[in-house]
Amino acid sequence: MNVRDISISECRHGDLLAADIFDNNGVVLAVKEVFLNEYMIGHLKGFGVSKVRIFSKFKNETKQFIRYNYIKSVDLLKTAVNNLASGKGLDYDDISATSELIYLGINEKDTIIQCLNEIRYDDDYTYTHSINTAFYAMLISKWMGLSMHETKLAIEAGLLHDVGKVKIPKEVLNKKGKLTHEEYELVKKHTVFGFDLIKDVADIKPEVKQAALLHHERVNRSGYPLQVSPKEINLYSKIISVADVYDAMTSERIYKKRATPFEAFEMFKTIGVSLFDLGVLNVFLKNLPNCYLGSRVLLRNNMIGEVVYIPPQDILNPIIQVEDKYVEMLSSKDYEVVEVL
Repeated sequence: MNVRDISISECRHGDLLAADIFDNNGVVLAVKEVFLNEYMIGHLKGFGVSKVRIFSKFKNETKQFIRYNYIKSVDLLKTAVNNLASGKGLDYDDISATSELIYLGINEKDTIIQCLNEIRYDDDYTYTHSINTAFYAMLISKWMGLSMHETKLAIEAGLLHDVGKVKIPKEVLNKKGKLTHEEYELVKKHTVFGFDLIKDVADIKPEVKQAALLHHERVNRSGYPLQVSPKEINLYSKIISVADVYDAMTSERIYKKRATPFEAFEMFKTIGVSLFDLGVLNVFLKNLPNCYLGSRVLLRNNMIGEVVYIPPQDILNPIIQVEDKYVEMLSSKDYEVVEVL
């Protein structure tokens, strides 16, 4: 993609930032790969920003293309996992093909987030959750500057992290009420079950197998199944742990209502800092919030608004356009986001 510097007065709605923008004190005002809108342009002018760096050309895959790849990915993963569950073994070609489909969308973060928010197949949650986790893992890997090879390993780890759940009865996985102690202990074993299912598949890299086993480990040793030290948790496990929890929180299940992205961000910024790797978490929280710029949201007062700015230093308090005015979400309970539409 070509990059050029332009005057802030030349900026137009839809321009794509090619570099972070800072104020005079070094505080980030807007992050790279965010599409500008009228509010943000005025906001930057107010801070005295005179020039910005934008991409003069950028690739824009259609939403239909991303949706098609998503649905195809679910079908491929379902086939692979069902074959594994029935004793036929894992066809790595299906996993590799699914990984390639997902990787095709690496430069389409905003469209990906839209699709993950819109496409929900409750009956196929185990599969769609794994696809979603793989997409988030891909984005985190990109934001961390990992190589294409490393990113594809992260995608495969996302695809296979929950494969052990094929060994858990569906009535336990989909139980509406609270799990008994015995049921919860059984569900926790999916990490070990998953590792056992794929440990002898030669084509799957050791890092991916380890992620299936360790993605529920936590840096404060409160996770499972082994309570290992942070040094023993590989990078892919750390990436998947964040991607997995974020998608689980923001997904609708028969036993719980999905959280909004901002509720999930709050969890990560509070108790999450003691649970997840800070290197992975900080990259995630710096970049993902801005994927929701332009999103239509339902507010507590039943009005519809649009997210026009998310302050990098205050991601829990987005600026929302409601009719002809701009409001801060935290300025009143009335403006609390209850759903991303």
